[in-house]
Amino acid sequence: MLDVNLIDPEELKDLRDCETLMILSPEKLIDELKENLSINIPYFGGVFPGVIYEQKRYEDKIVAVRFYEKLKIFRDDKMPENADGTLIIFADSLYTPIEDILERTYFNYGAICYIGGGAGSLSFKQIDCLFDNRGFFRQGCIFANLKRCIDVAVKHGWKDTEQSLIATKTDGREIIELDWEQAFKAYRDSLNKMGVNIDEKNFFDVAKAYPFGISRIEGEHIIRDPLMLKDGRIVCAGKVPQNCLLTIMKGEKERLIEAAENCSRCVDADVVFVADCISRVLYLNKDFRKELRAIEKDCFGILTIGEIASSENFIEFHNKTIVVGGLV
Repeated sequence: MLDVNLIDPEELKDLRDCETLMILSPEKLIDELKENLSINIPYFGGVFPGVIYEQKRYEDKIVAVRFYEKLKIFRDDKMPENADGTLIIFADSLYTPIEDILERTYFNYGAICYIGGGAGSLSFKQIDCLFDNRGFFRQGCIFANLKRCIDVAVKHGWKDTEQSLIATKTDGREIIELDWEQAFKAYRDSLNKMGVNIDEKNFFDVAKAYPFGISRIEGEHIIRDPLMLKDGRIVCAGKVPQNCLLTIMKGEKERLIEAAENCSRCVDADVVFVADCISRVLYLNKDFRKELRAIEKDCFGILTIGEIASSENFIEFHNKTIVVGGLV
């Protein structure tokens, strides 16, 4: 049903024998990608901090996925009346209304399968990170409709520290106050109690190991990664509801790797698509190779700024590992 290749950008012109082409590109190759995207077949894709192919991470190669069937490709500004099976979704991760678009998507199409991730730059500056035959764009989503349903497994593996704070004032993805104090001060003081020092200079290097967890009635916490500071506010990857309870989570490498392994075991497929949050990749560092090996299947995919996957009653913008079987 599809063929997956690891290629250089100039090889794109040779990939014509398919009905639809999905292109996954690392951000370092965006200029070369733009130069070589003069092909006539329908295509779509995104630019990400990195890509995955055969259990290795790449920043200097493109993953090209050839579908031997026609996928309906559309943007969020022109959503069709109907979609079924599975929607592949790539989103501009730094575009604040993404969750609103995902809610509208679920309202339009209901409980079908949804998979994908947040595109963009690791510098956290907005770039034209999405594209199709109409060209490159930002501030939105690109969709591709696959007519069959697929298996999706989602886990994160972060440990609950039992240090909790109330998000007493938020604005979308920005946490303004925690426990009625300036957000960064309250977060810093909580980490200090655990013997962890954080300041404005080392914020992301430390915070990537201590994300927030939003409690749920059932299942794992919804993880929100702190990305940066903005005048004492904490900017996260994904919306933070006002007055929700946030638990500070802690990274333990063995638990994160085990979560990926458990995802793999939940999916009945020999070849799987993987979306993995760049924050856990940076935290695992060299041990990220162990996480990919733990999947124990041939895999390809993306290193994202947030992941998109189906939940029981809606679409979630996660910060987790997603393993998908059924594309092949």
